[in-house]
Amino acid sequence: FDVALTQEHRWAKNNELDPWRQYFVNHLAGTTRERTIGDGAIVLFGTPQDYRKYRHEYDAYIGVSCDTFETFPQWMRKGQHNYCVLHGPVPKLPKDLEQRVCWVNPMYPRYFIPSDLPHFPPAQFHPDEPIRLCIKGTTYFCDKSLQLLVDAVLSISNPGTIAIQIMGGRSTKIRPVFTEISHLVTRIVEPDFFKFEEIMSQCHVPLPLI
Repeated sequence: FDVALTQEHRWAKNNELDPWRQYFVNHLAGTTRERTIGDGAIVLFGTPQDYRKYRHEYDAYIGVSCDTFETFPQWMRKGQHNYCVLHGPVPKLPKDLEQRVCWVNPMYPRYFIPSDLPHFPPAQFHPDEPIRLCIKGTTYFCDKSLQLLVDAVLSISNPGTIAIQIMGGRSTKIRPVFTEISHLVTRIVEPDFFKFEEIMSQCHVPLPLI
């Protein structure tokens, strides 16, 4: 399959589009992957297309992070080729849409794990350096989880042995919930997808936000 890249989305205007296109061209285009469910199907990655020039004939229109906006059921009902990838619980998911959604979360009946990311040698821990805890993105939705992390760090006898890296997002600001341990927190904004995953590989402990 080919991938059509939008030019108008806000992320395309934040220096994320070109690095991702380069990642696709250099590491995915022309390669194949076996589908992990064991049915023998093979995926062939094509080439990135300009969305404005794309012929707009497709078998599936997949919306990512659909659960971040309330109108996704209306959007899905506009066409039988519309599908959604979800992250967390969706209150009152309509029955007629259940077969056209999946989660990137194994706690749900239909899910997949995006395991085909760039691979790098895992970080090696050395006793003379702090333990690097990494979080992908932070918003006010995550403050309760982040407060649990702050409380845990403050409860240990020597918090200086911890370094917290906040990965992703488009802001260099650190959320107020980290005020007490701000000296341990570093915000890393890296628009290049390949470099982002390389930095993530050097984390000793990746922390999911619940």
